[in-house]
Amino acid sequence: SDVRKKIKLYDKEKITLVFDKGNNSEDNFKAIRGHYFVGALTKNKEEAQDLIGAKNKFCYTNNNGNDIYSVSKEAEVYGIKCKIVVSYNKELEKKQLHGLEEKIAKTQLKFQEIDHLFKSEKTAINAMNSILPKKQNAFEYEIKKEGKKFRVGLKLSTEKLSEYRKCSGKNVIFTN
Repeated sequence: SDVRKKIKLYDKEKITLVFDKGNNSEDNFKAIRGHYFVGALTKNKEEAQDLIGAKNKFCYTNNNGNDIYSVSKEAEVYGIKCKIVVSYNKELEKKQLHGLEEKIAKTQLKFQEIDHLFKSEKTAINAMNSILPKKQNAFEYEIKKEGKKFRVGLKLSTEKLSEYRKCSGKNVIFTN
């Protein structure tokens, strides 16, 4: 893997790797054994779920004057014993929820602008995929056959909205 090649360049040294969620895989974690790391975890990662809803403790005030809270635990992730830390920032939460509300309004407007009746199910699916956000998609849609055409319906998912709200303002990192 690409990670293995890069680590070989520093094999004689003890290095600390810093990476984002896109590098999380069993293979990459096998490759970094013996090195220190700090990485990001997705908020829906099983090992972090109990921390997402846990009571946070004050940690510090950042350079913008925002209070940062955190909670942590020891756990095994990708076969490596590590510490998982969830941080919470109220200002980040406000910003993320505002962004979510904007995406909801924009998607609802786009939905109103499209024809809701399609000649094929595939065309209906493609139309919906073109208007739904790639990230933070809080919608569900259904396609019903009406004669020879397909009608699309759109609704907000209370389950997805609840999950986004629960995770807003939070970041999850893990380290050994």
